[in-house]
Amino acid sequence: MARYNGSRNPWLLVALLIACGVIGGFIGILLEPVAPWAGKILISLGSSSFTLDLMVLSITLGAALHLNLCSILGFIIAIMIFFRV
Repeated sequence: MARYNGSRNPWLLVALLIACGVIGGFIGILLEPVAPWAGKILISLGSSSFTLDLMVLSITLGAALHLNLCSILGFIIAIMIFFRV
């Protein structure tokens, strides 16, 4: 029987960051009519899409991250949950 040595799984942190960030962003959008500062995009990171055409297969890659205040608070809460568990 394997013993638990107390190390934390980094994939749990990634999952918590994604979940809490999405939930926080959604809450920020919902609160925007009442509190405009909650849904305002503070940081926008990303790259334009890149297309690789291989004649038989065409691949398009791109990513963008738009953070508002509530999603940043969600990230902070996710980190607090991860290190308390």
